[in-house]
Amino acid sequence: MALDDKAKNREARIRAYEVTGEWQIRSSLQQDLNRFRRRGEDIPDGLDEEVILRVAAILRKATQPQSHIWLVRQLYETTKDFRLLEALPEAVIGQTAAKIYPYLQSLEEVIGQIGDEATADLLEKHLAGLRGKAGTDVDRRALFLLEFLVERRAADQANGAGPHVQAALGALEAAMKGAWTEGEPVLMARYLASVGGLVPPLREVQLRQLRSLHDGAEPRSHARFEIGAARAQALWANGAREEAIQVLEASIGEWREASGGLLPPADLDVLSTWASYLGDAGEFAAGEAMWRAEIERPYNEPQKRWLAIRLYEFLVRALRDGGRTAAGRGAELYRAARDEMRKALEEITDEGHARAIVVTLCSLFREAKEKKIDAAARDLADFAHRDVPAVLRLYQYRQGQDIVGNVAECIRRVSGPRDAVDFLVARAETEPSWLRRRNEDVWGAHAWRLSQWRHEAKDIGDLAPRLLAIVKQELKRDLADRDSRNRSMYWRHHPHFWGEKADEFLRAAQEVLETRRDSLEGVKYIAGYMADGLDRHGDAIDALLAFHRRHGLDERGQSQLVAYLQHSGRFEESIPLAAAMVDAWPGNVEYRVFLLRGYGKTGKADDLSAALAAADAYFHEGGRWSEHPAARLGWVCLDVGRFEAAAAYYGDAINFHTRSRSDRGSGDGTLSSYYGDQARAYAGLGRTKEAVDAAAGAIVSWGRNLENRKRATESLLAVLRDAKDLDGYVEAMEAEVAETRLENPTIRKALGKVFLERKEYAKAAHHLDAAVESGPVDAETARLLIEAYEKGGSPAKAAERLLVLARQSSHDFALWKELGERYAKLERAGEAERAHTTLAEMSANESEGRAMLAGIRAAQRRFADAAAEWRHVIRIRSKEPAGYLGLAESLIGAGESAQAREVLEDVLRKDWHPRFGDVHGEARKLIGRLPRS
Repeated sequence: MALDDKAKNREARIRAYEVTGEWQIRSSLQQDLNRFRRRGEDIPDGLDEEVILRVAAILRKATQPQSHIWLVRQLYETTKDFRLLEALPEAVIGQTAAKIYPYLQSLEEVIGQIGDEATADLLEKHLAGLRGKAGTDVDRRALFLLEFLVERRAADQANGAGPHVQAALGALEAAMKGAWTEGEPVLMARYLASVGGLVPPLREVQLRQLRSLHDGAEPRSHARFEIGAARAQALWANGAREEAIQVLEASIGEWREASGGLLPPADLDVLSTWASYLGDAGEFAAGEAMWRAEIERPYNEPQKRWLAIRLYEFLVRALRDGGRTAAGRGAELYRAARDEMRKALEEITDEGHARAIVVTLCSLFREAKEKKIDAAARDLADFAHRDVPAVLRLYQYRQGQDIVGNVAECIRRVSGPRDAVDFLVARAETEPSWLRRRNEDVWGAHAWRLSQWRHEAKDIGDLAPRLLAIVKQELKRDLADRDSRNRSMYWRHHPHFWGEKADEFLRAAQEVLETRRDSLEGVKYIAGYMADGLDRHGDAIDALLAFHRRHGLDERGQSQLVAYLQHSGRFEESIPLAAAMVDAWPGNVEYRVFLLRGYGKTGKADDLSAALAAADAYFHEGGRWSEHPAARLGWVCLDVGRFEAAAAYYGDAINFHTRSRSDRGSGDGTLSSYYGDQARAYAGLGRTKEAVDAAAGAIVSWGRNLENRKRATESLLAVLRDAKDLDGYVEAMEAEVAETRLENPTIRKALGKVFLERKEYAKAAHHLDAAVESGPVDAETARLLIEAYEKGGSPAKAAERLLVLARQSSHDFALWKELGERYAKLERAGEAERAHTTLAEMSANESEGRAMLAGIRAAQRRFADAAAEWRHVIRIRSKEPAGYLGLAESLIGAGESAQAREVLEDVLRKDWHPRFGDVHGEARKLIGRLPRS
């Protein structure tokens, strides 16, 4: 039976998952990942075995298993669970070559996360054990290539030394053995090229195998062409640039000849690779000649247009890189490319091609600006205001706003935001009116650019009246049609609101109002803009009142009017309107809230009491009493200072809400707000204990939603800060704790914060210590306790508490570094050294702690020890420059100039990813510190 056989049982469980939909498995894995990424409580201790089985199932059944590798990588990054690595071969055994090779290429992002040789050794043993399951040469080849990836990673960990290079070499050579399936040599060649540059002797084997595949392919075949391109890619990655160019040129020529003198459309992209190689080698004249020669061949018009754009892009790159073409370099090259593209733009008959030329010309102008070619800004302005309108008219704006957007962005970068606004304004002033009806006008496409760039420019000078006319036209259309598109420039809440023109916007609204004065919906809409869009509540009120006197507002209009009156503090005027609304619609609690606020804010205590009693009686009759009226009456009572009633109403709202909720486990913002407001009511009554309990309830209601819990915590802190009898409350709380032996770490932490603010450090330390001892591990509380001890004159206790926190936080290297610094200040050298060496003990296979310790040793002027730590960093992160630069600096400090020079020269020989910054520049600075001899 499967249950009696572990392997069969595992296989049966995987197959059970395989019948599930791919997207369902993926979704469940994403949920598993989210559980590990959660902060705070309830993070799983480790991956459940079912997660591993789901990973195996999705890799097996997916048509493109590589599309799920990012998820596997993130799971492994988060958990470092080796079983995830063991699941990787699931997608290679029993699969076709077409499925396997793209998958293998994607695995680098997971294998690259292996942080130590030991893990690589375990995975290699796992792969060796799977070879017996390989039923075909494709299976065996796939396992050997996977082994090669693992061993290569291990070799990187060992800085290119040890047995791993030989193991990787053996796996690579073994992968070439056995029969090839149809099309597999091309897939193998692509794979070998995809691994990039390798260290000797892997490099030699990689290139030899590619040459073998290339030589073995049928002459003049597409397979030979593809393998040749892959071979050129690998040669380039390994520094054999001249040979790479030669191999690629020969492959293209052979395939072009075999295809009747023209490259098939699907293969034209290889020309871009060839041109890229030529450009990287500085052979820009040769690259230009290649593109022009290809254009002269008898391709069809669409292909010729594609080739022409590639030529123009190559010329832009030549300008950027300082290359020389047939026209020269620098300003000469710029002028020639500019003229050629503008001339082509005049002669073309294809809109898509026109757009592509415009985009490329914009790139040329930007590069000319970077090269400080003075004519760039002037030429761009001439192009934008002369050529672009002609192109737009010719093609009837089918891709018009895309072209306009590209040119506008270019002007902003070359000439600044004011000139970009000028261009867009000119386009808006002259565009056909039918574009607006299709929402394809300048405002519909570029209003956000106009508002942002006007804001950036600050002063747009004589452009202001022209832009204002456009904005007012759009505003009037918005208000007249009650259909807004982009309000960023005329809406006060937007960060790019044109505040200086607020009066103009109000006048425009009033003009539209005059034409819509007898339209109920029109008046409400315009009043809404005046109040909310301009904060002109008085004008909005006037508009609504005028309509109400003439025709009478509907229910929503009256509600809008009363809301604006009360927002403006005109509570007396709101009372009769609100009273009439309560009479007409007694079941609407919001209207009763209006009336109660009106009475409360005008000091009509008796009317307030009567209205509140009437509202209470109405909603308690006929089964009307529920959460919403309770909460709203609670809110208004709190607002007008009826704290006793507010606390009681919120109590009812809390009871209704908790009875109606079934998902008690998730955060509940509504319940939290009820508790928070009830806490304010109790605080207003001076009942500190009840206020604290309610504020604590507001925190607990959010469950594990830590960000919202923090906001709720502010309510508790506010209650404690404002409490007039805080010491009395603390005394009663201590007595209760002594009797019940039940602590509340949340309240203790809040008390500690408040006493810290009051600089009563002994009291703060007492409460924070109780919070730490009774609650879950909380770094913030521990930090506050450390602060209380430090400011209270007990640095030794602060260090002891930091030691506890560091042990609890496990891999938080910064804590151990800080602990060492604290012990050093206390002149406890032995403990300081133990804290610092812990960084190394924690970092056997991680670089962060080692790098931190290296910095400490350098600060102690123990440069030889610092160098030893940097060597560990290099062992772990051999493909990152920080370790090498740190090692060189430490060797300089230790007086080992020759070794430092050797390290730095090695850094200068390597190409580093741009994300590492100017690595070569940093290396040269360090070389400048070396003795000239």
